[in-house]
Amino acid sequence: MPDTCRFKQALGIAVFSAGLLTLTACSDGGSSSRNNLVDSSDDSGTTVSFSGDAAKGIIVNGVVSVYPIVDGSVDTESALGTTTTGATGSYTVELEDYDGSPVTIEITSATDGSTSMKCDLAAGCGNGVAFGDLLTLDDFSVTAVVTEITDNTTTVSVTPLSTVAAEVALDALASGSETDIATAINNANTSVANRFGLTGDITQLAIIDVTDPEAVAAADSAALQFNLYNAAVVQSVLSDDGTISIADAVQSFATQFVTNGGLADTETAGAVGITLADIFNGASSIIDSIQDEIEAAGLTTVDLSGLATDIDALASLTENGSTTPTSGTPTAVDDDDTELDIVKSEVAMLRTLAYGIDLTSADTFAGSIETAAATVDADLALALEAMSYAAQAIGDAWVLASESDLIPATFTDTDTGIEVAIANSNTSLTFTVDQEVTVMSDTGVSHTVDVSISATDNGSSASESEPVMTENADGSYSETIEFLANIDLVIEGEATVEDSVSVAVESGNFTAVMTGEEGYLAQYIVENSDGSMSYGFTEDGVLQVEDFSLALDAMVTQLSGDDPITFDGNIALDVSSATESYEYQALDHTGDTYLGFTEMWTDNQTLGEVSLTVSGSFSSLSGNSMIASLSVSANGTGFEYTCESSFNFSAITGEYTYEDVCADETDEAYVPMSASLALLMDVDSLENSVTLTLALERTSPVDGVLVVRLMSGAYTYSATYTTGTTGLETIEIVTASGAVISLSESASTTSVTGSITLNGTEYATIEENASGIVVITYSDGEFESL
Repeated sequence: MPDTCRFKQALGIAVFSAGLLTLTACSDGGSSSRNNLVDSSDDSGTTVSFSGDAAKGIIVNGVVSVYPIVDGSVDTESALGTTTTGATGSYTVELEDYDGSPVTIEITSATDGSTSMKCDLAAGCGNGVAFGDLLTLDDFSVTAVVTEITDNTTTVSVTPLSTVAAEVALDALASGSETDIATAINNANTSVANRFGLTGDITQLAIIDVTDPEAVAAADSAALQFNLYNAAVVQSVLSDDGTISIADAVQSFATQFVTNGGLADTETAGAVGITLADIFNGASSIIDSIQDEIEAAGLTTVDLSGLATDIDALASLTENGSTTPTSGTPTAVDDDDTELDIVKSEVAMLRTLAYGIDLTSADTFAGSIETAAATVDADLALALEAMSYAAQAIGDAWVLASESDLIPATFTDTDTGIEVAIANSNTSLTFTVDQEVTVMSDTGVSHTVDVSISATDNGSSASESEPVMTENADGSYSETIEFLANIDLVIEGEATVEDSVSVAVESGNFTAVMTGEEGYLAQYIVENSDGSMSYGFTEDGVLQVEDFSLALDAMVTQLSGDDPITFDGNIALDVSSATESYEYQALDHTGDTYLGFTEMWTDNQTLGEVSLTVSGSFSSLSGNSMIASLSVSANGTGFEYTCESSFNFSAITGEYTYEDVCADETDEAYVPMSASLALLMDVDSLENSVTLTLALERTSPVDGVLVVRLMSGAYTYSATYTTGTTGLETIEIVTASGAVISLSESASTTSVTGSITLNGTEYATIEENASGIVVITYSDGEFESL
């Protein structure tokens, strides 16, 4: 696991300092407007050739038509050029006598039935068409609108999301809410991208065949997200209404987006329509299908778990978000801005964001949450530990009840003294703990926690085989027992640490399938080389847990402080499989006299795929609030955790010795892990809310990559922090305009250096001077410093 302190430092660098985030200007910082650098031309009657790709998934032999937009409407009677898409969805079309005006690119199905698409839906496309197979398309259409086609326009991507943007732009012109065609198109293409957390113009984002493992392996996560969302849009619509076609699903979503004025994060129960949470969840399921294709292709080095974790965190965040549709924020266009102006503007906005969301500041709500967490952290651990003791006692009571013909009214855990009341109705059993539970803090101090928790059997079952006993040739005997349990419990309850914190489980469910086997070898004799004898027995066993699932709706409340904070959300833990096996051996040693004894243990543990999601809202008594989501995934299938222990007593010397050796992770055998944290918050100094995501991917036992992403309105910043065994730490921040801020620090020199580039041109250098001040020097001589 990467060093926690170093990653906290990295986060501070990447988000809140980074040599940039707390800069004070030594100049006016340039213009505050931004430019997407769309080329323009006054030429008319020219011939222009451009290319692009079409996908829903990849569209093969689709008919490509380019139409002019005249007086705010598409003139379908005057095609400027036509062609067809190839086997990979790509196309190249030549426009003759083109005057440089805005156009619509439309991809339709051929009338002879020769158009098809590669199915990119997780569950397949029906009629036996599986993920990755070709599906014939009828009456299909996707569109894109662009301000103009020039020789510098190398690609126009035509997808379901570009179709949404086209409908938004044309609706704005038809309704009169926007009168300038170029502005309407730019606003639509950039705002739709922004609504999905994507950067740039929706028609300029790269298309990837998500059903092709090699194409996926070569793509970056941003490109994959764009293509996943395109597939998930249609999958979500079809899941909501299975009676419509794929073609109708694209138009249905575009119509919903325009009619509602955008897309809501989530919806009230039973509401009709698609939400951003639906699309994120759909993208997550499609990743599972892609991963299956990758494994089938033998590309063992490609792992999408990090991307899946990131999208899962966003899904959980939006599930707790707003039910009001929003359209996204467009990227402003200002042809007077130079690239240097854009760079300075991006740095200025980055500074504003950093000041606004400084999580370390006690003046921010996020800072208040951090303070509250620090205040109740130890007591929260006590409450959770007390609840786990109660849950363990309930589990033991359930085992007793499942094995008894006459179910007792109570059960007492002899280790903790916890008493479980067992209520037996005609349909189910309910197990209840209602008492003070004693737990120990890390410092060894005893504490009491008020616990009231119950679990109702929801159809659990258990069985155990009769012991199979075998007499061995040496006079010893062995015994084997097998058991099976299907657990399904409904949980609710509360644990309270007085005047500090309470943890309430409002509703919850726990399910698992457990199988196991225990064996004994009794009273065998070993003759040692020195003539002494050892008498002992062995015990071994294996426990296999499959489909472990814990889902809780919980509330954590701070009970003290001037403005106490409450977390209200849900917790979901899923484990595909877990195995524990053990061997125990006990030996008594005798010669002429008693010589002592030896005990030896071997414990092996394996873990399959694990996912944890915690999401919900933080709120204070004074009315502040923030939505947060944490998603963690790990895959332990490639690592076995083994410990070998021994305990010896010598009757001759009276000495006890203990040895414990456990396997460590290596670069070749370790548990890969991904974690993503997403926050949605309002900042007083900013017009738009701020979304902050942190994605951590473990790349070795000691190394990892941390990606921090900030988005507020049209401004997006993605910071990647990388640490490696070379001791060089690097941070790369990419802005919405494409500016790249690169920083590096060597462990040996601890000196920060870097640069800022845009479109391959360097516009600033970053260097820490002899006084320890980090200075940004722009290409025009202006500078900013810490």
